[in-house]
Amino acid sequence: MRDILSLLVALCSPYPCAMAWSPRRQQAVFVTLMVLAMSFVISLTMALINMPLDSRFPGRWVRNWLIAMLVAWPTAYIVVPNVRRIVTKLSS
Repeated sequence: MRDILSLLVALCSPYPCAMAWSPRRQQAVFVTLMVLAMSFVISLTMALINMPLDSRFPGRWVRNWLIAMLVAWPTAYIVVPNVRRIVTKLSS
C-alpha cells in the first residue's frame, strides 16, 4: 500500500521525484501502466465496434477490459524484456 501511495504522490507532484527506483521497479511500473492503457483503449474500441450502446454496455466493457488485462499483463512481462534485448542488439 505504501508503494502505491508513493507512486501516486510521485506521479501527481509538480516537483521532481526524489525517490530513485531500481531498473527492475521501473520496468514493472512501465509494463503495468502500458498494460492498463493499452488494454483500456483496445477493449473500449472493440466494444464500441461490436456491442450495442445500451444500459448493459459499461458492465460488459469492464468485464472485457479485466479479461484483456489478465491476458496482457503476463504476456507483457514475457515480451518486453525480450524486445528490449533485441533492440539493444540491433542498435549496437
